[in-house]
Amino acid sequence: MIRNYIITAIRNISKRGVFSVINIAGLAIGIACSILILMWVDHELSYDRFHERHKDIYRIGFRAEMLGTSMDVPVAMAPLAAELKQIFPEVDDVVRINVPENNNVSVNNEHYVEPLIIKADSSFFSFFGFDLETGDPGRVLRDPFSIVITRDLATKYFGNENPVGEVIRLNNTHDYTITGVAANPPSNSHITFSAVVPFMSLYEIRGQGSMDHWLSLSYFTYFRVNESYVEGAFFGRLADLFEERFGEQAREYGIAIEPFLQPVASIHLGSDMIVELSPPGNKASVYIFLAVSIFILGLACINFMNLSTAKASVRSKEVGIRKVTGATRGHLIRQFLGESTVYSLIAALLAIPMVELGLPYFNNITGLEMSFFSGANHRILLMFPLFILFVGVAAGSYPAFVLSAWNPLKTIRGGKAESSGRSWLRSGLIVFQMIISITLVICTGFVWKQLNYINSKDLGFEKHDKIIVNLITRDMRSRYEVIEQQLQGIPGVNGISFSTSYPGTVFSGTGYKYEGADDESVINFFHCDQNYIELMDIRILQGRNFDGAYATDTMAVLVNETAARTFGWTDPLGMTIIRPRGEDSETYHVIGVVGDFHFKSMHQLVEPLLIHLLRGFPRYMTLDISPVNFHLVIADIRDAWDEINPGDPFEFKLLSDEYDFHYRSEIQLGRIFTFFSLLAFLIAALGMYGLSSFMVENKTKEIGVRKVFGASEKSIVLIFFKQFGIWLILANVVSWVLAWYFTGRWLEMFAYRIQVADPLVFAAAALLSVMVVFIASGYQSLKAALIDPARSLRYE
Repeated sequence: MIRNYIITAIRNISKRGVFSVINIAGLAIGIACSILILMWVDHELSYDRFHERHKDIYRIGFRAEMLGTSMDVPVAMAPLAAELKQIFPEVDDVVRINVPENNNVSVNNEHYVEPLIIKADSSFFSFFGFDLETGDPGRVLRDPFSIVITRDLATKYFGNENPVGEVIRLNNTHDYTITGVAANPPSNSHITFSAVVPFMSLYEIRGQGSMDHWLSLSYFTYFRVNESYVEGAFFGRLADLFEERFGEQAREYGIAIEPFLQPVASIHLGSDMIVELSPPGNKASVYIFLAVSIFILGLACINFMNLSTAKASVRSKEVGIRKVTGATRGHLIRQFLGESTVYSLIAALLAIPMVELGLPYFNNITGLEMSFFSGANHRILLMFPLFILFVGVAAGSYPAFVLSAWNPLKTIRGGKAESSGRSWLRSGLIVFQMIISITLVICTGFVWKQLNYINSKDLGFEKHDKIIVNLITRDMRSRYEVIEQQLQGIPGVNGISFSTSYPGTVFSGTGYKYEGADDESVINFFHCDQNYIELMDIRILQGRNFDGAYATDTMAVLVNETAARTFGWTDPLGMTIIRPRGEDSETYHVIGVVGDFHFKSMHQLVEPLLIHLLRGFPRYMTLDISPVNFHLVIADIRDAWDEINPGDPFEFKLLSDEYDFHYRSEIQLGRIFTFFSLLAFLIAALGMYGLSSFMVENKTKEIGVRKVFGASEKSIVLIFFKQFGIWLILANVVSWVLAWYFTGRWLEMFAYRIQVADPLVFAAAALLSVMVVFIASGYQSLKAALIDPARSLRYE
């Protein structure tokens, strides 16, 4: 019986020619799109699950509150690790990791900048699931001045030679001996590194006293628990420990600190704090694209249903004969489901090369290097047979139950056996297709409009043609004036400035008491030289900029508009701001008000900001570079830099890239939406073609009668477009409401955003849907209008 079903299915597929190709192509595109999205979703959901006992690993963070301002940070104090291991029997092990910073690396007289060198406790490789290619996990980090490098770094520095035993110098201060080579961290790890240095080296370099400070939240701290762990009891004893170690000291500073725990597997999608080991993911995006995957696959299945029933009359006599000769409805249902499963199998086999062809583009969008046949996709590969069966049953269920229910006498005699209810259902499915497709297009349009708004909005500073140089070592920072003198004469260098921060990075906040306030407030601040305001094209609204001619400017301050407004100052110039430091409190006088500029992303409102004149060493150098001959100017800067800082390579970042990095997930969302909304319309177009074919097939006799009584080809074409027009209007109205709601919810994450009210976006989506309907159904409508009435009525 099954063999007969398969033979019949193959015979029908081969006989139906174009319809079989369209059926298979629609399913293949839908399956390929779903697989691509599911690969990305699976990757996002699999973060940090490769660690052995990942369910027992937690990271401790703190919610710190001071002067009414609270902040969540995923870091802890250095001495906590020893206390956790000694006092808490449920804790098996603890690993600390410092925030990775840029490091100058010297190897065989060659110099590099490596941004991902971390320091971690000696049990790092036995605690986590990172593989070592060379070395013993329990021993490679025992020596304070040992180092483990990744395979990529080993190849970069030493080629194919064994690097173990070689010496690397970091920041021109200390030598580290390579004791192991680690495999590159997997892409689904929130802990990324190019090399690992023992955490104990910090004690050797900084000293025990500076490390054992209980109010210094500076280190990512992970711990692994055993079966005796009970969260409530653990938190209770943890609170007692903190009260004992630093409770009184914290109260003196007016700080309240409350711990929280993060399961390691939840960090990537559940953490959005100012400091992280790698950029976090977006849980909302995962759910959005999972829904898109389901909808696109649903569109493909709907196409199969409509295209199958559109050609149902061809098989009506077959159904009737099978029923007359003893076939039950169950037999027919199994036959048609088996046939749709064969379609699904063929489509799935075609989808695999489609996935491989689409992966390079999709990887470029997502920034990943996924491969369909890699071990990372083992869950998808194992579920692939079930996936094929599911698609076959889902796509074939409606045709199977419809065709198997037909009256055998009517079908044998050539009559139509379909009810009007089923016709409405099929039309409803087409409307559903159009709703999904139009909604995706509208949402895509507003995503790009928001991104365009962000790019075109006045930021209050100039981000273009600026490069940022991180002055990594203390030696480099101490020579910043020499660096400025050497670089400022280079043609194409329009300006140089030094600061402790720049727009797009973390700005520090501390307690200030401004004139007119009863209590302190936490206010953002940074330090810069007198060139910074002009170089960044920040407007001065009142007063003046810093000026080296005024010795008193070391105790002067600039405030932004929001600060002056928040402080209630109508005349800010001359107002005082106190930075309490006990007996060493500092009083600053306001000399100017600058225009608000977005020193954070547009996800947040502009906050009060204080700008101090640089008194110590800077952290960053900003250069204004002429866009003409940009690369030649950079080459000249590099040559001058090498003379000033031999052994310290010149590395820079574009300020525009650094600032736009905040919108990486939105840009990714826009690109993926664009890609899949177009594919959704392609699939919907196939569905339109199927429905128009069905309508032509069912109205052949009606068309013949109309033409006999004088109907023109134009009037017949309009009959078809009128029916499609009704459903198209309904689909657009529903889509507009859905898109308005979902886009509005998405835009809520931005403090500065567009309104979901641009008629051009809605009109463009409507026009696109009309074009799709016209192209998809126009051929069939015209074909019906040109049919010879004698031919359509020949057998009546």
